Amino acid sequence: MTTQSQLWVVHSEAPRATTGWTGTDCSMPMCAQGFYDPFCTDLPQAPGGEGCYRCANGGNCTAPDVCQCAEGWTGYDCKTPICTFLADPLTRIQLNTVYEDNIIAFENDPCAVEAIYDKHGWKGLKYTRGNCTMPNICTCLCKAPYSRKACHINGQYCDGPWQDPLIIFRNVLENRGPMWTFGSTDCALGYEGNMNDLDQFVTCHMNIYEPSSIERSSVQIVLAVVIVAVIFSMFYYFFAARIRRRILLAKIERRRSKRSSEDSLLAANAGTFKQT
Repeated sequence: MTTQSQLWVVHSEAPRATTGWTGTDCSMPMCAQGFYDPFCTDLPQAPGGEGCYRCANGGNCTAPDVCQCAEGWTGYDCKTPICTFLADPLTRIQLNTVYEDNIIAFENDPCAVEAIYDKHGWKGLKYTRGNCTMPNICTCLCKAPYSRKACHINGQYCDGPWQDPLIIFRNVLENRGPMWTFGSTDCALGYEGNMNDLDQFVTCHMNIYEPSSIERSSVQIVLAVVIVAVIFSMFYYFFAARIRRRILLAKIERRRSKRSSEDSLLAANAGTFKQT
């Protein structure tokens, strides 16, 4: 009781293989998108101890070309991961929306978040904010990754994620809204989100903040200003001290000249009195 599978008509990537029922009693379903496991003994679909057909990622073949997927996986071949996330109060603020429909859409699609932010053009193509690559694990889109090799060879992609070193004095994100964050991985521009206990992203709803050149170099600018101020202060101190010294010497010289003039006048008057 076998025939050629027609899965490829609906799913072009599906293999063109045989499907139907097999086994000594024709009780074993066949899945063209799955694989035969000769050691399968733990399923109702393998009553004769002859093995069974399984699907990817722990799925089981329960009927011809029908896969019952394990938790966290979906699709006709059980190769599509499922990502969900329960929005906590902080995440709701970061999403910057008051519509509960948007919150529900985000919880069902926390990686792409396409229902809220749609797709964005980048390098001539359309991208979402990220992809669900494993059950409840997102790979967020990184538009400008740090690359030690490219930086060394081409001088490109040299900037990693930016953490404001002057955060205790200012908040550059304050006027940008709650949906912006500083990067935490090797990505300098793109998207990030909440993380699990293994530091893997479970959402991609946040924008990585890209600082201006002044903000990125703010510490160097402050240091340069301080150094210039110190040098100027030292120059001013020594220059002012020299000016004061010259003024003091000039005063001493004037007093000396005045005293010499007075002594000369007294000496001339004393000679006149003697002659008289």
